[in-house]
Amino acid sequence: MVDNNNLQTIANTLSAASNSVSLREAYDSIFDRLPLCQRIIRHKKYLPLFLDEQISEYVLQRIIGREKDRQGLVIAESLGVSFDVGVSVFVFLVHGLYAVNKQYKWSQSDEWLEAQKIIFELVYRGLQSR
Repeated sequence: MVDNNNLQTIANTLSAASNSVSLREAYDSIFDRLPLCQRIIRHKKYLPLFLDEQISEYVLQRIIGREKDRQGLVIAESLGVSFDVGVSVFVFLVHGLYAVNKQYKWSQSDEWLEAQKIIFELVYRGLQSR
């Protein structure tokens, strides 16, 4: 995931899109702000890593290991929970975003973009409601 200010920028940018063309433009405009697990979908050379169940789990664990301290803290502070719970939420988000990418067969279709928009809105609104 990303820090709260970045998440707000992503969620607001995607939410402002009113159709599939503007949603794709919005997504492209904030692409560099997206979490690594979302940006990697555009790098086709990494696709075989995510198509292999065993290797993909290893890659997910590497992403989680690399980001959990920072993201766990950000999430914990945003939600007012312990660091360990913040890490648990982060792990849930990483695995959830991976599952959605897998569901759409690593394709950035219009439906996939709509799912991304809703997921980022959901996460952002959830953090704001606490």
